[in-house]
Amino acid sequence: MTARDYHFHERLSCLYEEKGTHSAKIGEALDGKPLYGKWEDYATKTLPLLDSCGGHFGVTPDSNGKVVYHYHVQVRAPFTIGCFGPSTDEATGNEKLVTLAECRNLYNGCSSSSTINKLDTTFGIIDYKYWCPCYDATGSNVGTQELPVFSKANATVICDGCKSGGQLPASASTSATSVAAAFVSIVGFMATL
Repeated sequence: MTARDYHFHERLSCLYEEKGTHSAKIGEALDGKPLYGKWEDYATKTLPLLDSCGGHFGVTPDSNGKVVYHYHVQVRAPFTIGCFGPSTDEATGNEKLVTLAECRNLYNGCSSSSTINKLDTTFGIIDYKYWCPCYDATGSNVGTQELPVFSKANATVICDGCKSGGQLPASASTSATSVAAAFVSIVGFMATL
C-alpha cells in the first residue's frame, strides 16, 4: 500500500446501504476475496457468524448461488479483516473457518510474550496488544473466548468442496505489519456515491 492509497480504520458504513438482503460488495482483500457490508440479511437483521479473519462460508450477491468464503465489515475491531482465510482442515483437505488460536499464531504481536498495554478509552481502561488483529468474542485482542460461529450447530465451519481461491500477491507477506497495514482495496464504490 502506498501513502496515496485510500483506506479506512472503522466500520465503512458509508459504503453500503442498509436495505434488501445480503450487503453489497464494497472492496476486495489482498488475497482476492470480496469484502461485503455488515449484513448477511438486512431484511431479517441477521449478522453473519464470522471467524477470526472476519469471514465465513455462504452465498453472496456475486457468487452465482455458490457457497464461497468471503469477508464482512464488522461493528467492532478489527472492523474488516484480522487475517486471510479460510484455512485448510488437515484431515480432509477441505476449507475451514479460522479459529482465534489459528489467527493469533500468524502474528508475533499476538504471542504470549508480546506486551499487553493499558489503554484508556471512553469505555474505561482496557488491555490491548498493539500488533494483534485477532479479537475474541468479547472484542478483546488479549481475551480467549472463542467466536460464536464455533459453537453454533448450524454454522458451516468446514466447507466440503469449497474452492474459494485467492492468494496473496507476491509483494505481500503474512507479517503482522504488512497484513494489518494493507487489508482492503476499496473498489470503485466511492465513485458511484
